[in-house]
Amino acid sequence: MENSPQEIKEALIGICRERLHEAYQKSNAQMESLRTALGSEVKSSAGDKHETGRAMIQLEMERTASRMEQQENQLQVFERQVAARNDHGAIVAPGCLVVTDKGMYFIAVSLGPVAVLGHMVPVLSPMSPIGQLLKGKKVGEVFEFKGNPARITAIV
Repeated sequence: MENSPQEIKEALIGICRERLHEAYQKSNAQMESLRTALGSEVKSSAGDKHETGRAMIQLEMERTASRMEQQENQLQVFERQVAARNDHGAIVAPGCLVVTDKGMYFIAVSLGPVAVLGHMVPVLSPMSPIGQLLKGKKVGEVFEFKGNPARITAIV
């Protein structure tokens, strides 16, 4: 039995949430590792070497903190988009699954292709080229991407 677009969307939401949380947890674990490394950096007789090591660790901590902030923001945006989609598909907007005669697209955050219930569904940002093409479209409308036309058959 074929899964309905609603079932595919619900499964996609769960997978996307999981991926976003995993990415944040990975960055968080890296931050903890860096804190431990910074705390264990022992002052040696070669002071310059010690200061260089500490500076490199602190720089990596700053990068990791920035990545964590971006990941947290991405998760918050995703949750807002998913929560906002309750008008049952009148038009393409963030948080919707777009079903076409050529495939499906989940307009949310940029995660790339996701395997779900036997389908490969690109999870795209609304700001992506396809996201911009689809924005505001309705069921039955045709859009063209890279010379390939597709008709929207459902919006969930």
